[in-house]
Amino acid sequence: MAPLQLNARAGLTAGVLVLSTLAAPAAANAAGPTVSVRVEGARKTLLAPRTVTLSGKSVPGNAECGPTSAGAALEQATHGGWDRGSFVTTLLGESHDYSQNDFWAEWIDRGSGYKYGGGICADQLRAGDQLLMLVDQPPYGEGSEAEVPLNLKGGPKHAVTGKRVTLRVMGTILRSFDPGAGATVPIAGATVTGGGQKAVSNARGRVTLRFAKAGTVKLKAAKAGDVPAPVKRLRVEAPR
Repeated sequence: MAPLQLNARAGLTAGVLVLSTLAAPAAANAAGPTVSVRVEGARKTLLAPRTVTLSGKSVPGNAECGPTSAGAALEQATHGGWDRGSFVTTLLGESHDYSQNDFWAEWIDRGSGYKYGGGICADQLRAGDQLLMLVDQPPYGEGSEAEVPLNLKGGPKHAVTGKRVTLRVMGTILRSFDPGAGATVPIAGATVTGGGQKAVSNARGRVTLRFAKAGTVKLKAAKAGDVPAPVKRLRVEAPR
């Protein structure tokens, strides 16, 4: 009986191997991390922050941009609305090809502030990453030390009408164009608006607001010469 037991085990092992082999392609196409994508054009926002879960597919026609690359996230968020090049020149109908010292720059925020990207195909995204594509051109960008881009941080998950809410405007100082470069610093003089309120950030980047009405407010932070911050939504509730 021993040979029969060995054959049964061998058959079971072979079956497992066959199933594993058959399952391999499906695993390769498994869904990837969930990330956020935003596109800031030269004069306006072309794509407000959009959350996508990577499909597990590479960028069509570009083998360099794998299934978890920044390019794959851009592909899904824009529904293919870019040139799909390793060096992006056209994105959502707007072209920048270095002819006027302007080009599409890639930034990634992994939770500690935006850092300069290392390449749309080279950078691999993780869950929670925020991908930002913006036009690098004067007055910010290469050759400058301007704050690029702004971000509105802090504050409670829920605010209460009539009570103070303190937030902080942060930005990135870029002194080199190496991948991962960028120092996050507080930004003074930025204007924060939303919910019928307006305030200007102090030397520590802080702003204080009070909201009179309950509801969801959309907060924006902007400063001349800087890339604006993405909209921050805050739920305001009446006192209990």
